[in-house]
Amino acid sequence: QRAAELEARLTDATAQAQRAAELEAQLSDATAQAQRAAELEVQLKDATAQAQRAAELEAQLKDATAQAQRAAELEAQLRDATAQAQRAAELEARLTDATAQAQRAAELEAQLTDVNAQAQRAAELEAQLTDASAQAQRAA
Repeated sequence: QRAAELEARLTDATAQAQRAAELEAQLSDATAQAQRAAELEVQLKDATAQAQRAAELEAQLKDATAQAQRAAELEAQLRDATAQAQRAAELEARLTDATAQAQRAAELEAQLTDVNAQAQRAAELEAQLTDASAQAQRAA
């Protein structure tokens, strides 16, 4: 009887030891999984930070691209303004020349007016001379 009880207890103890070994194995697996989960959480945190940084860099690139586009537009406007300023300088030079020519034309017109007046006066004096010659002829 005693032997049977001890044998039964041995069987129970063996089963409990077997169960304990199984639970220890499960604990070991769970510990490994928890370790792996912690590692993956760290990797996820890093990946999230990298994605955030990538989004910031993308925004900066977008801004830089917009600024480069604006710079190109301003450069084109500057080229146009420079060409217009050059054209304005050329037109100003032509205006200066035209003004000088108009001044010269006014001076020549004034001289022509003087010459016409002198010619008119000469014609009047010639008429008077003709009259005087005729009177002298008659007197003679």
